[in-house]
Amino acid sequence: MMNLANKKRILIQKISVAIAATLCFVCAALFGIESRRIKRNQDVIIGRYSEYTVYARVSDLMKKGSDTLTEQARLYVFTGETKFMDGYFTESDMTGSREKAVNMLAPPFNDRYGAKEKLENIIGESVSLMDTEYRAMKLVYLSGGAAEADAPYEKIRSFALTDEEKSLTAEQMKQRAESLLYDENYRTAKRSIISKTEALLNELLENTNDDLKTLNDRQSRDTSFQQVVLGLFMLSVIVLSLLIVLDSKDEIRRSRKLKDAETYSAALNEKLVEVEKIAKVDPLTGINNVTAYIEKLNGLKDSLPKNFAIVALDINNLKGMNDSFGHDAGNKYIQNCCEVFVGVFDKDCVYRVGGDEFAVIIEDEQLFGIKALMSKLRRAAAKAEKYSDVNSGYASFSYGLAIYDPDKHKTVEDVIKLADEKMYEYKRTVKS
Repeated sequence: MMNLANKKRILIQKISVAIAATLCFVCAALFGIESRRIKRNQDVIIGRYSEYTVYARVSDLMKKGSDTLTEQARLYVFTGETKFMDGYFTESDMTGSREKAVNMLAPPFNDRYGAKEKLENIIGESVSLMDTEYRAMKLVYLSGGAAEADAPYEKIRSFALTDEEKSLTAEQMKQRAESLLYDENYRTAKRSIISKTEALLNELLENTNDDLKTLNDRQSRDTSFQQVVLGLFMLSVIVLSLLIVLDSKDEIRRSRKLKDAETYSAALNEKLVEVEKIAKVDPLTGINNVTAYIEKLNGLKDSLPKNFAIVALDINNLKGMNDSFGHDAGNKYIQNCCEVFVGVFDKDCVYRVGGDEFAVIIEDEQLFGIKALMSKLRRAAAKAEKYSDVNSGYASFSYGLAIYDPDKHKTVEDVIKLADEKMYEYKRTVKS
């Protein structure tokens, strides 16, 4: 009877060991699958941020092109100086800001919200408005007594005035030109273009925020499930270790195996903590990545109102660096800029949230030194060197600061949006 009981005990132990080992294997496989899923979702989140950045730049180019044409046409009409007509046609025929905006949305860019077609319709209105600008500039050109055939640009030479307009005196031509570019019809058309452009950008921002909310919710669910799998894995390892210990008849050996199991469990726990930290580190720069950034933002949302500020950082002309010198130089460029950011701010509060985008979250007591930090950042931004000096520390970037104000900002996203707007305003200043 005792022999049979021992055999049954041994069989049960072996079956239990097999079940525990199988559970360990299944949990490890699930952990790997979830890690890949979280990584793919993280890549999608980064992609959405990048896409909205393109949309914001498209809107900026569109507004810049339209405003430049209006400004140059009005200056020419007001002064009669040829340089302003030159400026008008430089923007229209060479710079082509509006056309560049549309081209940025062409494949391989994923225009998931159909912005390209809407933008082309807005540009159609802007192009229609150019006939009014041609007419006004031709009236001023002829008012100076110059021959129509001597006009420096074909679009001015070929634009047909009415017989009534040709019969006007020089002074009347100037008055008519000024009226064309300053009357209510022209201003209404301009406001319509600007309003539709801003409405399109707001629509894109809303769509992007909806997508990001869905993606972040999915990321949270996947992360929670991964943590459950980790807990099951650790429990399985402990159970497996205990079963192995129970399978030993020698008390000393059993005690040793128990100690080994505890040591293994502690080592495994340390390894899991290390893996979790690695999952939140950007491999190129060694700082916090977008996953850590999203986790930090979620924490801020839960603790509002709270004293904090966000600095949006964007590397200037990374694409130009990659195209001219290769991606190795581009990676070195990113690392150089990151070293500047970490040199100004505490490393723990700096995040890489996209290919060329970084963010800094400053909280509580650190806000007392924000002026000194931003002064240091301004000095660093002014030290941009030539591309050829990338190996000696070339770094060029734009930045924008937004401090949370509970009377003005309802959400953390409001602060992020303000920081981005100030950063793009700074970038436009640098380019100009």
